[in-house]
Amino acid sequence: MDNFENENQKFRNGRNRSWISACLAICIILVFSLDTVYRTHEVRALPPESGLSVSVSSILKSEAAKISDLQPGNDYVPNEGYFLADSEESARSIAEEYNASLLTYENGVATVDFGQDAYIALLNASVSTNVDAVIYPDYLLQCHDMDESVTQDSEPSTIVFDEAGFDPGDSDEIHSNMMNVDSISSCAAAFDTVSSGEINLNAASSNSVSTNEVSFNSPDSPVDDSSSMITDEAAGSSSNLIVSPNQSSQPSIAASQTVSDPDASLQWFHEALNDSKAWKQGEGEGVTIAVIDTGICTNHMDLRANIQGSSAAGFTSSEDDHGHGSHCAGIIAAVRGNVYGGYGIAPKAKIYSIKVADYKGQMRQSGLIAGIRAAINADVDIINMSLGSTSYSSNLETVINEADEKGIVCVASAGNDGLDQKNYPAAYGSVLAVAASTRTGALASYSNYGSWVDITAPGGETKTKIASDRIYSTDLNNSYSYKAGTSMACPMAAGVAALVLSSNPALKNSDTPGAAAAVREVMMDSCKGDDSTYGTHSAPPCIDAALAAENAKNAVIDETIFRYALLDPSMTYSNHGTGYICAGKRVTLRMVVMNDNKRLSYLSHPKDITWSSDNSNISVKNGIVRCSSAAAVGTQALITATYNGSRCTWKFTVVPKTTKIGWAKSLDALTGKGTIKNKATLTVSRGTSLVLSETDSLLNSMNKTAASRVITCYNVRKKRIFANYGLSRGNYRITMGGKKLPDITETLSNGSPSIVRFNEKGKYRFTYKVADGSNAKFKLTVKVQ
Repeated sequence: MDNFENENQKFRNGRNRSWISACLAICIILVFSLDTVYRTHEVRALPPESGLSVSVSSILKSEAAKISDLQPGNDYVPNEGYFLADSEESARSIAEEYNASLLTYENGVATVDFGQDAYIALLNASVSTNVDAVIYPDYLLQCHDMDESVTQDSEPSTIVFDEAGFDPGDSDEIHSNMMNVDSISSCAAAFDTVSSGEINLNAASSNSVSTNEVSFNSPDSPVDDSSSMITDEAAGSSSNLIVSPNQSSQPSIAASQTVSDPDASLQWFHEALNDSKAWKQGEGEGVTIAVIDTGICTNHMDLRANIQGSSAAGFTSSEDDHGHGSHCAGIIAAVRGNVYGGYGIAPKAKIYSIKVADYKGQMRQSGLIAGIRAAINADVDIINMSLGSTSYSSNLETVINEADEKGIVCVASAGNDGLDQKNYPAAYGSVLAVAASTRTGALASYSNYGSWVDITAPGGETKTKIASDRIYSTDLNNSYSYKAGTSMACPMAAGVAALVLSSNPALKNSDTPGAAAAVREVMMDSCKGDDSTYGTHSAPPCIDAALAAENAKNAVIDETIFRYALLDPSMTYSNHGTGYICAGKRVTLRMVVMNDNKRLSYLSHPKDITWSSDNSNISVKNGIVRCSSAAAVGTQALITATYNGSRCTWKFTVVPKTTKIGWAKSLDALTGKGTIKNKATLTVSRGTSLVLSETDSLLNSMNKTAASRVITCYNVRKKRIFANYGLSRGNYRITMGGKKLPDITETLSNGSPSIVRFNEKGKYRFTYKVADGSNAKFKLTVKVQ
């Protein structure tokens, strides 16, 4: 341990960065930062101004820096790493370069044992002349409680199954004890609860031992803790279950529902999605959906007829011992008309179960990647991933892009933090990002939101104490439960995608690039009505399954979709992006072309592009988008650029003119009293790391008041701030100035530094610039002592 600490200290304080090293660090972030500010189907590539090659040594140092502040055994596997390899022979050769032992090779994913902590192993490899390939830390990804009192900022590499929890005000939360299960022969053999934040209102079995049990009387009855019919895991009870509450007595079903499923009336999401009308085109016949999750209860009476196969990444059994995967599978394809429970969105589709997480919901990043590869090898049509992380992974995006190029539609949940903060894999350009809506169609209070989200689907609400406000679906032990979260919204969208494919089999092509993009386009164009909102949060409207099935009939596959993209002033690029613009301002878009899926370059003949707008209040000429000063806030326009037979679009929304971006000093949210400082200075010690992109924590580190944060403001008068929004809402770019450059360890996809480490004394300057046409700036100076 002493050697480890000595090496750690040497790494933190003993390195001198030359100008060349700094440039290489910038190159790393340009290559591996593929996050985006917008709702997109993005082209993933190198930003156009980069011309540097990537150093394996620099990447290894960057990866070591990422885990230097993480806890071995809690955040990553202490002595192990992983990488992608074409063959087992190649994997062994790479392992030998690190003097490591090859542990597993599965679906093109290799894991190794370094024989020492991964941090030290990566540092040693970074100075070795024998290392030609990168091995990455194998992060431990966890299915955590959605306790809103704890943010994900402190655990950047955590994967969370996106089930939402109650507000922190629910004071009776406790954590359930976990039961270790080595092997399972059936779902009835063993199961476990998740901890307190998960919404899971279950029918308790006669042999259950639970706490805070609540009653279930009718779909609209409030939750009560006086009975033992329903247990609330958010309140800390066990998850023992029985079959559905209406199994012995047929409920009242609407006239349009001529099925014999007794609990159909509990599944309000069918009406919200309008899926019964979509079934005229198809019910998911011939479509296979991979559910990458905790496994599926393969013996469930409402699932087994539609389970096509299963596999496991790192497990001997693919059975579900958690419940999360079974619930998602039932939302997609529970059997209809079989006198059991309810039914799925695509009741004739097939499910392929891929288990990547254990009874606690914990998984390795290498396992998740291997699971996606398993789905590709199984030739599925859709991949459902009800999980997410705020941390970007180049390897994860690589395999997702492999699936996309095979025509596989990837769907992922947006996350439950109630923030405009991107979650991965949802935020990758080739993934359909899904937010959650409530029974009334509003954006769920817990749901992440923002322009990077593609669609909204029912996920249920957690603020009410009414069981039926959540999502009713299959669970362990031939049972059913209520849950809420974007985890539930994700399989809703996957089910609708199955209906789209069965409505137009021509879109179901596992070997055609652009096929998945065509399905995403249909899905995004089928969100009916106004945006889903919760307070000031907004996301696209809820998808209409019937409209999606109808739109699918005329959809075509554009095989050139990956060749071109539009680039905005923040250096974010997309085939179909979205952004903001202020009234009376302008924003310039440029078309870029892909070269071998690795680089972007500016279009050589920009005058050959045809530009158009569908709203006269927002015009475009030669890529310059101008917004009329009379345009009302909320006005939207779709800008289209057509070149060489390909079409790219950018959807602009008019926002209030940005008055100022800066530090809100002692802002009183009730009275609006406070001042905006568009400059700030922070003094730190050598070896300090700052998260530049998380401006709340950045300003708090300046020893300012708790109310301090960087915000963009409008309607500021006489030291009163009447309206503002967090910096994360707008599209912006962070640039660095001065001769000294910090060591950049993580970045945003547009090249903006996200996390930086200061290893040398001096002054470092950063500029935040909003790209909504206002060009408002905030300047931060960091003094390193």
